Amino acid sequence: MERRLLDLDHLRLFETFKKYLQRFETIIESQEKRWIAIHKGVANPSFGRLFHIQDIAKLLDVTENPIYRYIKRGELASIKIGNRHVFYEDDVKDFLDNNYKKARRS
Repeated sequence: MERRLLDLDHLRLFETFKKYLQRFETIIESQEKRWIAIHKGVANPSFGRLFHIQDIAKLLDVTENPIYRYIKRGELASIKIGNRHVFYEDDVKDFLDNNYKKARRS
């Protein structure tokens, strides 16, 4: 391997290095996107961001128990995947809007 690299002229060596550097940058970029998706809700252009129950509880500054009650009562729409609940961003906004209106009417 070393001998083969030494036999390459400098231009080919540079191009080879550049190719591997681009692959490495692509891997780093995809890992960064994955990290952002995990930590800030999953984004998808067709339906917006997705949130997990922990995200909603943190947003509302409550434990997960009230969130499960809202789901059970039908006040907060969710998708159950296995034993986890996932929420569309629009559904969370609707839930907050509905509760804001209720509070204003009182």
